[in-house]
Amino acid sequence: MPKKEANTLDLNKLSHAVAFAETHNCTKGYGKEYRNCHGIKNGNTAPCPKIGRNRMCIYETTEESHAAFKKIWAKWYKTYPNLRLASIWSGNDRPRGWLQAVDNYYNSH
Repeated sequence: MPKKEANTLDLNKLSHAVAFAETHNCTKGYGKEYRNCHGIKNGNTAPCPKIGRNRMCIYETTEESHAAFKKIWAKWYKTYPNLRLASIWSGNDRPRGWLQAVDNYYNSH
């Protein structure tokens, strides 16, 4: 796992890594159905243009999902994910596997 400080974190790269971990790069689940590559639910930091089932955001493009992710991560998480942050983002849904998928993608691209 890379050790990243907030000022060296590549949010674009992290956004793609999380999209891979969440929706296999926007091709499965909410990524495919709602163009919600990151599993983002409606909230105050990046309100959704439209809301689907389970309060999931519906985006017109995958780029909107990436922009919302970066806004949320920069405001609330601020650093490269660790197990605690993985647990929060994933809703404690297999956070070790989520973090491993993020690490693998982030380190290979």
